[in-house]
Amino acid sequence: SKIKGLDPAYANDLYSGTEMSRVYEGLLQYHYLKRPYVLVPNLAETMPTVSADGRTYTFKLKKGVLFQDDPCFKESGGKGREMTAEDVIYSWKRLADPKIVSTGWWIFDGKVVGLNEWHDAAAASGTADYAKPVEGLKAVDRYTVQITLIKRSAQFLYNLAQQFASVLPREAAEMYGKELINHPVGTGPFKLAEYNPNSKLVWVKNPTY
Repeated sequence: SKIKGLDPAYANDLYSGTEMSRVYEGLLQYHYLKRPYVLVPNLAETMPTVSADGRTYTFKLKKGVLFQDDPCFKESGGKGREMTAEDVIYSWKRLADPKIVSTGWWIFDGKVVGLNEWHDAAAASGTADYAKPVEGLKAVDRYTVQITLIKRSAQFLYNLAQQFASVLPREAAEMYGKELINHPVGTGPFKLAEYNPNSKLVWVKNPTY
């Protein structure tokens, strides 16, 4: 099938999502052998701790995980930097940005404390303020992410294993804009070497994985 693009914000079809999984990663993933399906950590160091009321999840991130080398990292001459909690928060806020019109906004819509208000403010002003805090999305420290739901949900963690919730660097999103669909920059095991949406994708080993 034709690949629609390689931006996680639009990972709503099987074939594009499968290709994105080579370059992008999320906090959680499915164990690839166990059935029924079982969630396991990916960029997270362990499964999250959960508050007594079942609404707040706290994730500890793996340290030393690098984004692949890419020209978007201008300050380091194209050398990929370490992924941090702020990257996770940015990536998730991006799904709520009205200008992105993400097909994956539904995984957070109406679920995270303060995120819909952030979305509505961005829609009203015409510009999303990524520096504006969202009560339910916090980078507690460099390697700790906390997400608080409006009400408890047995399904929510499974949403975080979807490609929509992948982590990407702000530098790539800002440099490539709408062309991010053709220039994926992630933490995964592969880098895109060649991409013709109609006929061919070539992936090569990511040496910093």
